[in-house]
Amino acid sequence: MCVGNGEKSKFWDDNWLGDLRLKEKFPRLYLISAQQAETIANCDFWDGFRWVWNLRWRRRFFEWECKHCEELLVLLQKVCLNAGTEDKLIWSCSDDGSFFVKSFITSVESNALGFSKTRHTFDNIWQGIVPPRVEMMGWFLILGKLNTMKRLAQINVVGANEVTCALCGLYDEDIDHLFIHCNYVFHLWNKAMVVGEIIWVKPKGVRSFFEYWCKQEVVRVGRRRWINCWFAIVWVICWIRNQFIFERNDISWENAWEFIMYQLKEWEMLNKRRKEEQSTIVQGATSSLEPVVNIEYEFSWWICDEYVASKQCMAVGGYLVNAENNIVVLLCEFLNADSRVNVLVECIEASV
Repeated sequence: MCVGNGEKSKFWDDNWLGDLRLKEKFPRLYLISAQQAETIANCDFWDGFRWVWNLRWRRRFFEWECKHCEELLVLLQKVCLNAGTEDKLIWSCSDDGSFFVKSFITSVESNALGFSKTRHTFDNIWQGIVPPRVEMMGWFLILGKLNTMKRLAQINVVGANEVTCALCGLYDEDIDHLFIHCNYVFHLWNKAMVVGEIIWVKPKGVRSFFEYWCKQEVVRVGRRRWINCWFAIVWVICWIRNQFIFERNDISWENAWEFIMYQLKEWEMLNKRRKEEQSTIVQGATSSLEPVVNIEYEFSWWICDEYVASKQCMAVGGYLVNAENNIVVLLCEFLNADSRVNVLVECIEASV
């Protein structure tokens, strides 16, 4: 919270002074305060050009409470309000205080793993090559936040005697056991390694296993399909585990592998269909240029050419707007850097 005139910020309830709310930092003073629900502006007043705090209490202080009051007043002396500026929320995880989804994700990943440089691991998740719900599950899995029996027992959702793995029935079901060390899932991972012709040993944890998986150069399968395979296996493991718990369906690992292959084919078909739809949109945008060429000043064309370092390619985009400033045609595409000039020339010629 960035405080301006103090009219929208709660004195005790909002986090505006330090890392904690004042009622958490000074719980005893909050209990005897006569202004528990008041805003900052109602807890003080302007005496000319000087800001004076006017805190009211339900009773006199005990001797030991005076020390807390003095600490509070020392903190308040550092505050300088601005009568001409409104209070506003700021996002502490970005430099300019603005909220971005990327900054939120980076903050969550850094806090969960204990260090800030986590992009090398998570860049392989947000690729858009599997459905968003599968990407989200993989993200929770690597962060260690996926609900297993052991995690549910820790938050008192299930009893401490209900944490046994549903697939093998031998060990406690935590993330590393369920997705790597369980004898059932070992057959699935081993089958994938045989297909990829990779010699491997069981890794210690899910995150290190995912990093190892993404570093493999599997020429026979292809990198894109290889990463898809990791998502398909963990997705099917989670599905089979839920089938056993809620439906009491006992599925063999051979049948599970067949379902993994089915998921891979289904996701590849979805990606192919999405590319075809994008190609149709681009073709429609190109053909829509012809009828409006002779209408002077009715339409305008804009080209954006930007280098995207994370994808090692060029981003080319453009749109047509009518006299009411409504977008009629929209076009964007990622391109290899070497084809940049030719595509720009084609787009400019089409627009002219």
